[in-house]
Amino acid sequence: MRAAVMATAGFTLLETSYGKARSVKGLSNFITAAAAEAGIEGRTPHGLRKFRLTAIAEAGGSAHAIMAWGGHASLSEAEAYTRAASRRGLVMGLEQEQNDVNGPANSCKRAN
Repeated sequence: MRAAVMATAGFTLLETSYGKARSVKGLSNFITAAAAEAGIEGRTPHGLRKFRLTAIAEAGGSAHAIMAWGGHASLSEAEAYTRAASRRGLVMGLEQEQNDVNGPANSCKRAN
């Protein structure tokens, strides 16, 4: 494994069209443009990452799964997502979704 890492030292996955490494701002712009092209507007790379980590937590993923996907260095950073999902589950639990008052017919959003 170490030999593979050493052999690829200096390797850049997302290079510019000139074969150079992208700057932080350049990579951010590249990801934002790709997201817009995919139909995801108004999301920065950080916003996309946070959205994904929140989705993992809300689907019941563990803090360790969030750490693995998000690259967090400490468990406490990842646990913030699971705590928020747990609080949301308490407020908007399954019984809330099944309640007729909260059904689509009583939503304040109107279908077009």
